[in-house]
Amino acid sequence: AVFDEYERRFSAFTPRIRRPMDLYLFRTRIQYLAFLQQHEIEGENSGGMFVFQKGIHGLITWVQDRSREDVFNVLQHEGFHQFAFTYIGPNPAINACAPTMPPMRSATASTAWNSHCES
Repeated sequence: AVFDEYERRFSAFTPRIRRPMDLYLFRTRIQYLAFLQQHEIEGENSGGMFVFQKGIHGLITWVQDRSREDVFNVLQHEGFHQFAFTYIGPNPAINACAPTMPPMRSATASTAWNSHCES
């Protein structure tokens, strides 16, 4: 819903990516961190992320020990990173938090991008 509203308000922009992306919503923070680690992404100081790299495209967070409002706030925040990436590209000056290139072993590292805000 948040993405749809951004899309409506910025309809003059042309999206670089037209396919839907995934939502990875884990029950626990431990599951969230394990998933990120499997994809060689450091997430220890994050509450959620937007990630776009080979094999994973979308928003990632967890719900346990968080209010519904807190989870929605994380998704709204990370959803803006997704929107900015989709319509503007991986430009650090446009994003509210520092985008980082996760360490990767594959040759596709130049296309990998994730954004998270440290707490």
